[in-house]
Amino acid sequence: MKNMPLKILLPLFALPIFFGIFVFFDKIHLPKESLINPMDSPKPYVLREGKLPMPRGFLDSKVAGALSFESALRIAEEKYKEKNYESALIWAYRAYEFAPEEKDVWILYAKILHAMGYKSQALEILTYYKKHHLALP
Repeated sequence: MKNMPLKILLPLFALPIFFGIFVFFDKIHLPKESLINPMDSPKPYVLREGKLPMPRGFLDSKVAGALSFESALRIAEEKYKEKNYESALIWAYRAYEFAPEEKDVWILYAKILHAMGYKSQALEILTYYKKHHLALP
């Protein structure tokens, strides 16, 4: 072993270490809840505490320029017409942050979700809005 080159010896020592780590991590069992990404579940866009769900890819960052409710809503509508639903959802959510009570935002958000295939979530959002924001005194 003294005369064997390091290139040959190193893999011989690394192989048992690699398999030992593999076996160790294979024995660790994480609860299923910790492995589930909420966005990968069948219902990722669920209304919580009366708030529209934050879309995938949304970053709460400042947008360059003077962004207003009207401009965010207009961009969301344009993206929706272009069938760029992920982007439309993000812009609708930005508009929602400006005016959470605004009917047009809730309707557009639900339309986008419906177009993305989240029909039950879209219906849930519209039902919630109708019940809590359009309720007669």
